[in-house]
Amino acid sequence: MSNEKYIEKIKKCLALAKSGNANEAAAAMRQAQALMKNIMLIKTK
Repeated sequence: MSNEKYIEKIKKCLALAKSGNANEAAAAMRQAQALMKNIMLIKTK
């Protein structure tokens, strides 16, 4: 996946993390963090 795709997915997850539903917000934040870790691993290789 290209960096741009990762960034777009991260942005969508961060937007969803502002949800009024606490469970949905927490899941979205975890997903955003996982995507950020993946992109950092790709950049360090």
